[in-house]
Amino acid sequence: ILAAVATLGLTANRAFVVLDNHSRLDAQNRLALDIIDLEIRKATGVFQWKTNDQKKTLWVTNAMENTSAKFVWLAKDRSLTLNRYPEEKKTLLAGCGHWDFTFYNGSPQVSSEAVSWMPATNAAGGMDASACRAIGMTWNSSRQFRDLQVNSETIQCAPVALRNLGR
Repeated sequence: ILAAVATLGLTANRAFVVLDNHSRLDAQNRLALDIIDLEIRKATGVFQWKTNDQKKTLWVTNAMENTSAKFVWLAKDRSLTLNRYPEEKKTLLAGCGHWDFTFYNGSPQVSSEAVSWMPATNAAGGMDASACRAIGMTWNSSRQFRDLQVNSETIQCAPVALRNLGR
């Protein structure tokens, strides 16, 4: 009986640890999404971007406020950071195993089956910042709880419109 009670206690403890770990990761992702959403919505355009397997950058500007925001993902650090110019540098996501973005050229197409976005591309099929009206992002992040082998992972997807475009 004692063995059964101990096993039940350990199982319940592990379940609570997993639940707590997942809720903390979810809160980190929601906060990062809120900050990214704010920076992109107030942008007047995409200044620069680079993508490769080890480092990705997305730099948006706000010409009205004379500011810019640069998002940098580093594979080796598993981090997504925000560099607000001229002010601050902030880590948005620690444990970010993947981050990617796509440019879209307008409002979504809505049908009874799905919502789809048209990519902002040039004649060669590459991303075109001059045609960008919205930016879609995906990422996954995970964290390990102390020395327990308890991993939580979450994936986010967020298309965000540039509201100050062309101002």
